[in-house]
Amino acid sequence: MASIHLVNGSLELRVTTKPGRRSVLRLRVYPYAKPFIEAWRAGELRVGEVTVTESCVFVPFGRSVAPVHPAGVMFFDTNLKSLDFVVVTESGAVEGFSLDISLIQKIRERYAEKRARIQRINNPETRRRLFEKYREREKRRVNHILHLASSIVAKISEKYGGLYAVFEGLTEIRTHINKQHRSKRLRRRLNSWPFGRLQQLCEFKLPRNPRAGLAA
Repeated sequence: MASIHLVNGSLELRVTTKPGRRSVLRLRVYPYAKPFIEAWRAGELRVGEVTVTESCVFVPFGRSVAPVHPAGVMFFDTNLKSLDFVVVTESGAVEGFSLDISLIQKIRERYAEKRARIQRINNPETRRRLFEKYREREKRRVNHILHLASSIVAKISEKYGGLYAVFEGLTEIRTHINKQHRSKRLRRRLNSWPFGRLQQLCEFKLPRNPRAGLAA
């Protein structure tokens, strides 16, 4: 059982390992998460079920909100280089947006080259240590860009008074990609792109409008 606690301004994870015994770890909080911690401290948010992985701790926050009628719809199309979407308001106004997220693919390719070089190292312990180091670094940099993009989406939604977000369906998207006649390099690019993660973050950052979310 895992739980989160604030102790002297620091965030601690307490994990029950055996009856009557527990381990306590002090967590490092990423900058984008600090406003949620402060809102939780103020009693504005509640903590959901904590998920612990080998390298990260995921802490979901939630709040109770009154139903809000959306002021329009955002239709999304996710590509390797951009997140394109169109806003259609209830009055019939239409506006298009495109966010450049091509840096994600550049980061993926850069770290793929690093992994290829590391693979040639003879010492298995050195290989393992370097793989882990660069895997976490790559994840942090990609997540940073995804958070920036989803924050912009949330601000645009807020500008219009709260919008319903519609993404393309992701069911078996990678299976579909691999069936197409594409080059090995392009398939690798498409398979490594975090489609679902971007959608999750966009959904997470539209909390003020409970009817805003995702649809296939």
